[in-house]
Amino acid sequence: MERLLGILLAPLYLAVNGYILWRFLAWLAACAPALGRRPVRACLGVSYFLLCATPLAGFLLPAGPVQRAVKLAGNIWLGCLLYILLFLAAGDLTALAVRR
Repeated sequence: MERLLGILLAPLYLAVNGYILWRFLAWLAACAPALGRRPVRACLGVSYFLLCATPLAGFLLPAGPVQRAVKLAGNIWLGCLLYILLFLAAGDLTALAVRR
């Protein structure tokens, strides 16, 4: 049942991570134009994708010490993801209120 829930929620999880990556790369290009170049963006995108894949990999790996380590890393990432998403939502709502 746990694997099925993970598979069903994977598209939502990937969409949220795509939004966060998109906002991060836009912020990075605005703050440091040299870091907004294509190779740097590609490296950051791949690194972010690998980090985002840890919770999904934790569901798909067979039981054992590797799965426990990947699940631990994934749980830490999910905690960070929650706070990142809350700060992004607060910032987007604030920007929307300021524009109006």
